[in-house]
Amino acid sequence: MDTFTYRCAEAHDCALLARFNQQLIAERGDTGSSDFAELLKRMQTWLSTRRYAAVLFDNERRQTVAYALYREHRREIYLRQFLVTRSARRHGYGRRAIELLQSKIWTPGKRLTVEVLVENQPAYCFWRSMGYQNYAVTLEIPPKVDTGVDKGVDQGANKAAADAPPARAHCQPTSLPAEG
Repeated sequence: MDTFTYRCAEAHDCALLARFNQQLIAERGDTGSSDFAELLKRMQTWLSTRRYAAVLFDNERRQTVAYALYREHRREIYLRQFLVTRSARRHGYGRRAIELLQSKIWTPGKRLTVEVLVENQPAYCFWRSMGYQNYAVTLEIPPKVDTGVDKGVDQGANKAAADAPPARAHCQPTSLPAEG
């Protein structure tokens, strides 16, 4: 690897970024939409409004082999997306891209954060090797998929129940014994 370069993504790069984002979603088991048109529109919005910035990394053959999408805050840089293309993995491009971000692009002295899906062990190991440390774990209860058919129950009752507002638990204040 003689030459490894980077460039800031521009509006004409949005289609490439959306394709990379599709690959990222497919590989990491993300539950988000992978519809190209949606991803393209989102990327165009993010870059045009400067909500996020993107950097593309090219190898010595001038092939784009990685990208990073990040948002810089006052005290933190949040790396939202990072991908090294399948064919370019295990050649040191990911490490070199992160090193370039840290040395040439990102403002020094800020906290750097990235999220990794629990089941993406290769990514977790990569980020740990780059110096990132565990900070938090996000737990979720995914929405249940409702087929709309409940065996043994009148479908009219099902529709009425579906149209009703959800039941809410009511929390009652509890009086505590006075300290004495």
